Amino acid sequence: MSLAWGVGLTVVLGGAPPAAAGSRAPSALAGWREVWRDDFDGPAGSRLDPGSWQYDLGHCYQGCPAQNWGTGEVAEMTDSTDNVALDGLGHLLITPRRGPDGRWTSGRLESKRADFAAAADGALRVEARLALPAVAGPAAQGYWSAFWMLGAAFRNGFVDPTGAGDVDVMEHVDTRPETVGAVHCQPVGAADPCQEVPDNVGLAGTTTCPPAGCLNGFHTYTVELHRESSPQRLDWLIDGAVYHSVPADQPGMDPTTWQLLITRSFFLILNQSIGGTWPGAPTAQTQDGVPLVVDYVAVWVTAADQHDERECDRSDRSDDSDHGDDGGRSDRSGRDAGHPLDHHVDHHVDHRVESGRGRAATVRGPSRARASSH
Repeated sequence: MSLAWGVGLTVVLGGAPPAAAGSRAPSALAGWREVWRDDFDGPAGSRLDPGSWQYDLGHCYQGCPAQNWGTGEVAEMTDSTDNVALDGLGHLLITPRRGPDGRWTSGRLESKRADFAAAADGALRVEARLALPAVAGPAAQGYWSAFWMLGAAFRNGFVDPTGAGDVDVMEHVDTRPETVGAVHCQPVGAADPCQEVPDNVGLAGTTTCPPAGCLNGFHTYTVELHRESSPQRLDWLIDGAVYHSVPADQPGMDPTTWQLLITRSFFLILNQSIGGTWPGAPTAQTQDGVPLVVDYVAVWVTAADQHDERECDRSDRSDDSDHGDDGGRSDRSGRDAGHPLDHHVDHHVDHRVESGRGRAATVRGPSRARASSH
């Protein structure tokens, strides 16, 4: 599937992040029960809560086979407050910076918890309120923002042969009018249930965030996994309205692949990348210092669902031996650097070395496999 992008967009934006105090994630949603949230409260310039988040560092995980997260992005990910910090107004700022030598740095974060899942008869809702980088025209070249979920099995090694599960809640590049939501999975023999061939687009939909547009202030990006419905389905919402759905009876979808997608436990990822196969490389005109602004991130399950932090499978959670008392930093040094990355590496890499638009896949990251198409 190829999604054509609009052209001729004119955007008038300021370069500063929103100054108003952040709103809090809604704690009461009819039919849902909150199980996790972060409203990013804290003094300006402070670090993230190390009990909730960990930092991905460098250009890939230690020992991985594809540098630049498998997507071609160029920024070095750091845990510096120059790149990742609270603003004192209830926001998290993930800010790309270009140094005097022309090299870029930015931030990529993962939730410590990796047990977010829908119960067999329930649903999961994952949401963030985000303001995309307020940068326009040639100054936005190379900007790539993402909020996404990856299957917890990936934390047991670089690759899950089934594709680990990859759900893009929101991705956006440069000043294009659309944001993208998608789900990804690996081709099975000649079958391609998530339409990954040839461009790793996945089962994707786009929204222009009506009526004001995605580049105009904050918007709420949500994905819901519904196992209680018939057919089961994934829904993507913008500001509370569904704009894209993938049902279990999606043409080409097989029952085995669907169950691997819908029954996953996930962890969450936020990153602001620069460069890559989808947006293209930054140029001398690309503006540095314009953040992705995160107001809140929250997770709910259906109210009758008893799957919560007391009852979830602890094998799906990151453990102390893996991340330790390191201030939340993660370079995957505890991973088996020799873990086989078999044939999946050539197909899409970042199922932390990013997958998706421009990704190379199941070692992987957000959906990055698009060059000129998504």
